[in-house]
Parts: sequence; C-alpha cells; structure tokens
Amino acid sequence: MDNWRDTDKWVDFLLKTSVRFLRKKSLLNHQIEHEPKRFTSLTGFEIQAEIIRSAHSQSSPYLLMIPDFGKGRSSYLEKNCTLNAREIAAQGWSVIIFDPAGRGDSWGNEDWGGEEHQIEVAQLIDSVDEPIGIYTEGGGLTTALGGAQRSQKQVSFIIDYEGLIDPDLLLRLPQHPNVPANASFWKERNGLEHLKDLPCLYHRFQAELDHNLPDDLRHARRILRILSESKNLTFRLNHHRLGEIPDRPRWIPAGPISARRSLLEALDMYRKQLSQAA
Repeated sequence: MDNWRDTDKWVDFLLKTSVRFLRKKSLLNHQIEHEPKRFTSLTGFEIQAEIIRSAHSQSSPYLLMIPDFGKGRSSYLEKNCTLNAREIAAQGWSVIIFDPAGRGDSWGNEDWGGEEHQIEVAQLIDSVDEPIGIYTEGGGLTTALGGAQRSQKQVSFIIDYEGLIDPDLLLRLPQHPNVPANASFWKERNGLEHLKDLPCLYHRFQAELDHNLPDDLRHARRILRILSESKNLTFRLNHHRLGEIPDRPRWIPAGPISARRSLLEALDMYRKQLSQAA
C-alpha cells in the first residue's frame, strides 16, 4: 500500500481478503466444470456465455447471473466480487454467465440494458428445461426485469443486490451512456415501469450504505414505493416477511461479507424449494 496509515485502505484490504478466504473455503472438495455456451442473438450477434456447475451435480436448477452496467461474465469470476459464480455452482446450481452484446467476447454494440440485452436474457431463459432464477446487481436490474418479461418460460425468482433502475441515478455509475436522463433513449430501459408488472417473485437485498451509491438510497425507496402501490406483486425486502413494506426497513449490514452471507442463504433456500418441487 502506498500509504500504510490510510485506515480506509486497510479496512478495504481486510474485507477483500476475508471474502477471498471464505470463498476458497466454500470451494474445498468441489470440482467445478465450465461448459462454453455460444448462441446467436435475434439481431445476428454472436453472444458468448458459459454454464458453470459442480461435477457432482446431476440435474440442478439454473441461475442466470446478469452483470452490472458495462460489465460482462468475468465480473462474476473475480476474486473480490460479492458473489462468485463458482461458489454458487458449488452450492448446487447450474450457473449461466454471459457477455451481453458489445461487452467481453460478444459481438455487437453496447446496448446499456435495452431491448437487445433484454432479448438475449430471454433467449437464455428459454434455452433451458429446468427451473431457472435470476441474480442481478446494480444497473443489471432493468435487463433482468425486461428479459424475464420477454421470455416464454416462467422465471422462478429475481434476486437483486442493490439494483438501480432510475436514469438519473444510473448516470452516476462509473460506466454509463452519455445520454440525458430525460431522453427517449431511456424509455425501454425504465425499470420502474417493468417493476409495475413483475413477472415473478422479486427479492431485493439492500444495505443502508449502497455498494454503488453509498450516499444515496433514493433508488431503494422509489422501488419500495412502487411495490407498495401495486397490487398482486410478490416481493420481499432483505429478511422481512413476504410482501411486507416496513416504515423502518431493516437494512442488511454494509459490506461484502454481510451481503455475501445474506445472498448465499437466500439462494440456498430457493434452490432447495426448486429441487423439492421438481
């Protein structure tokens, strides 16, 4: 470290080291396999994806992981990511990760979660026979919601880690399109509209200090308002009861260790439910 007296850097270093240790421990005695999955989008782009599963798994439910704005499938294989695709595969999932058009090894132009990316998600959902759920974070939420609505197959759930769907807040992310928040560009990328017609159970995990925007919780409160005003929607916030919109939400503790624990617990619960129902 350049400045060993910098407390924030030491805390960040210790947190990342702890996450790497916990992840390495969870992968002990697991042989993880990577299977390439390449497909052509409806617009003709070659899209690169892969399926990650434990060598000991036979038939297992699928989890499609949708990356944040500007990121591809490698973001879910990094040592310091909140959730790693390999450790989820060790939990008993068949995990699908992919590079949306214009990112990573996929052809095409960056679509910033628009129709192109949403249709690619729908194609991936429709390509599997077993039950499938979605995990997303940050700017990937609109892509997840739009893709699940466009698919022919019923998605079992969407787990969202501090997702953003408001154009004015998406423009604060490190990677974003240079388009004003009031432009027509955002019409098909307006996640608040998608949220009014939820295609499945929506489970949001939110800390008081957001991992993308630690100084702003407007996006979380807007989402809760939409959910509270809508009827016949199935949703859950953190560890609250199903359908509960609390006046004072119990946020999960901030930081990757707490988020990782909460997300893995939820994924294990949904995996067991899907396996029992199969």
